[in-house]
Amino acid sequence: SLPPSMASQPGDRRVLAGEWEYEDGAVVRLTLDEQGNGHYDWKDGRFGTHTLIGHTWHGRWFQKANDRDGGFTVELSPDFSEGEGRWWYSRIGADHAPTQKGGTFHLGKKAAFMNHRELHRHREKPLRP
Repeated sequence: SLPPSMASQPGDRRVLAGEWEYEDGAVVRLTLDEQGNGHYDWKDGRFGTHTLIGHTWHGRWFQKANDRDGGFTVELSPDFSEGEGRWWYSRIGADHAPTQKGGTFHLGKKAAFMNHRELHRHREKPLRP
């Protein structure tokens, strides 16, 4: 757990960059930039980060193909490699106060897109017999 002074500070969103697998029954791949914004193929979806404070990630999602949007919150693991989340609707078509329930999901970062500097540093270490 973070010290209290760090727990309320905005985090470095670069930890969100890369490919993630969103699991909610099916698996959907999210591709995010260094601000935690990006896209996914399901219903021409877009994903936007609002805040990352400590290990709590808040944002919005938009699906153009079925005219829906909403919000999400994720509690990330200490190493930012996975998290448990909850999503909800803010709008479905012209309905700006939908009563449909959202759901929960799991996010996991694709290993190939973990910290590139870590990978580079490991490659430079000499091999010892």
